[in-house]
Amino acid sequence: MYPNPTFTSPVRGGTREPDAIYQSGMTKYAAAALVQDIAIDDDRNNLQDGDRVLLIVEDDPTFAKILIEMAHSQDLKALVALRGNTALALATEFRPIAITLDIGLPDMAGWTILDRLKHDSRTSSIPVHVISGDDQFTRGMALGAMTCVQKAVDRDDLGKVFELIRSAAEHDSKN
Repeated sequence: MYPNPTFTSPVRGGTREPDAIYQSGMTKYAAAALVQDIAIDDDRNNLQDGDRVLLIVEDDPTFAKILIEMAHSQDLKALVALRGNTALALATEFRPIAITLDIGLPDMAGWTILDRLKHDSRTSSIPVHVISGDDQFTRGMALGAMTCVQKAVDRDDLGKVFELIRSAAEHDSKN
């Protein structure tokens, strides 16, 4: 049984039935996972030209909601991707001002996402902030992350990351 009878594409547009996905060759588990991938209420349907958008790549819905609240407190719109493939598609389409990236995702390692983002000319200039339980921060910095923060940090440490994101966005908008 699917958690929701229909879903909106993780990228822009369209509502599709999970059974249509299943019939297209995807397993029922994968179709249900795709439906689950967009269950978090983010700002993707409320974006307007000129909005400063943060892409949150996080597989923990509770922590993703905390990050959405923090983004909103910095006057940023937020998009959430619970899976790596969705994150890459959203980054390419929406060109966010920054990305927060969890390393432990269900479909691919966050390190792979970071590497792909930094080697794609369409996304290479987007600052990536690793917020993860993984503590291999030297690796994150070597792959091009702007900051790396342990996920078990307090709100003050997260607040510093979000202030950095906001100030970088303001600096870019002035140039």
